[in-house]
Amino acid sequence: MIGIIDYGMGNIGSIVNSMNHLGANCGVITNPKNLDTCERLILPGMGHFKTAIARLESGGFVEALLKIHGKGTTPILGICLGMHLLANYSEEGQCAGLGFIPGNVRRFPGNNYPVPHMGWNEVKQVTEHPIMHGLSNSFYAYFAHSYYFICESNSDVLASTVYDITIDSIVGSGQIFGMQFHPEKSSHAGVLLVKNFLSFSC
Repeated sequence: MIGIIDYGMGNIGSIVNSMNHLGANCGVITNPKNLDTCERLILPGMGHFKTAIARLESGGFVEALLKIHGKGTTPILGICLGMHLLANYSEEGQCAGLGFIPGNVRRFPGNNYPVPHMGWNEVKQVTEHPIMHGLSNSFYAYFAHSYYFICESNSDVLASTVYDITIDSIVGSGQIFGMQFHPEKSSHAGVLLVKNFLSFSC
């Protein structure tokens, strides 16, 4: 089963619809004790980083996710804010994240482009990876965010996007992945990315 983690700050409905469209067996997880029953996990998110990490902590999800990550056998996909939560630290709330993919989250400078970054933008592959199988070297996806992820290691950057500055729009380390955009709102490319995540083997 694909577990969609519900901690009260994710766009759960559209992700469930996306899973149903692909014929995937999915369930919304509100109890961290049920995470061990899932073959894959999706960590969505919309809102403020500090609030999100506090809710994960108070709900018991942080401890459970750390244990699952330590085993290294369960693929996890973070979407938008969910991707940020995978980082070591975020300027939004100035607090620590899960630390699954070494990196930090910063706010767009807003010098030449409006913040938040909203709408369709180009995603360019940086590193060949099975998560992007079947996609062209560049494709378009739907973004909605004011903060962006910076990987510590270039080897964890799978795709990038230019919006005033170059940002890491798909990241991956081992079985952990993050997508800055919303694949469930990104038409054919988004469907294919989710499908690839569902078939990814650690």
